[in-house]
Amino acid sequence: MKNGIWFILAAMSLTPALDGVAKEMSLTYAPIFICFTRYLSAGLVSLAAARLRGERLRVERAGLGGQLLSAALMMGAMTSFIMALSMVPMAEAVGGFLIAPIVSTALSVIFLGERLTRTRVIGSLLSILGAVIIMDPGMGLEQGTLLALAGGAMLGGFYTVSRAHRAASGTFAPLALQSLMGAAMIAPLALAEGVPAIDATYLCWAALLGVLSAMCHLLTILAFRLSEATVLAPFTYFNVIAAVAVGIVFFGEIPGEATLSGLVALVAGGLITAAGPGQVSALLARLDVLRPTPVSVRVRVPVSVPAR
Repeated sequence: MKNGIWFILAAMSLTPALDGVAKEMSLTYAPIFICFTRYLSAGLVSLAAARLRGERLRVERAGLGGQLLSAALMMGAMTSFIMALSMVPMAEAVGGFLIAPIVSTALSVIFLGERLTRTRVIGSLLSILGAVIIMDPGMGLEQGTLLALAGGAMLGGFYTVSRAHRAASGTFAPLALQSLMGAAMIAPLALAEGVPAIDATYLCWAALLGVLSAMCHLLTILAFRLSEATVLAPFTYFNVIAAVAVGIVFFGEIPGEATLSGLVALVAGGLITAAGPGQVSALLARLDVLRPTPVSVRVRVPVSVPAR
């Protein structure tokens, strides 16, 4: 399996916990302030990790435009998502983000010249189908749904920009720079309504949000450095599988037939994409060989001619 796939699977497995923390905080704090908290704390966590690894936080003029664009897309996507969480159910908000891999794939083919093979198309379509079956997002265009769709489009753009800047030096330093830039962009809006009480509860939520966010974004960036967006697209829906698993383990939610069908489609889409066209063709050929060959048997029936 391609290296980037492991990273995207790990990143997507963290998103249900990240979304749950943001949803819980939205009961007490304004969505825009939660987003500011998320990226400020993620930036500080990444900055501390960069210092421990000896990475220097440098803003190079040549790559400044790409870093600003990446930070703006990341911040816009997450702000839209957190605001959507406060307006619509989580399934509907996550459902809007299902367009992110589609946008990323299209942009990567157009601007980065990535190849879109038949197996990647089939894998992506199967994964999209499975995610839609499981999430069952509503068809109404509420304000929260539109925000989620806009956030999904911006997240797809962030994936593409991350792929385009895969040669960036360092691991934690670029993430710290992006997160702190994003926090600075949104700070005026977040602080305009006043600062809530900074107590022990808020600090615990902020620390948890920062650690989870930093880990999720770091794994995503590494994934898109190592593998093409068209390869990773089906695996960005793994967060849906993780959400179903969390429901089973912690809440005793037994999936129904529709959910199981969606899971099968998701797994099939990922396996087809990971295997590649050569392995899929070989597997189909092997299955064709194993198919029983019809055997024709000639039976001679003696015919008795009556005597005259």
